[in-house]
Amino acid sequence: MNHHKSAPGLLAAGAAFICWGLLPLYWKALSAVPSLEIICHRIAWSVVATGLLLLLLGRMGEVRKAMGSLRDMGMLAASSGLIGVN
Repeated sequence: MNHHKSAPGLLAAGAAFICWGLLPLYWKALSAVPSLEIICHRIAWSVVATGLLLLLLGRMGEVRKAMGSLRDMGMLAASSGLIGVN
């Protein structure tokens, strides 16, 4: 078995366990913040982060193409609605 190839997986697993362990402290710190405000921030910052990532990867042409397609926009709206309901 090649151990140096498993190192990234072990590091990712360790980071995930640390994040999972610290999550209760995060939620405790946010207990005074209204849930609607948290949701609004998550939406806004996700749009910014995704936009920057698409820009850096040079994939804004795909976004423009999807925005020009009624079918694609309908699918995006439906998937967004399902995620929102969840």
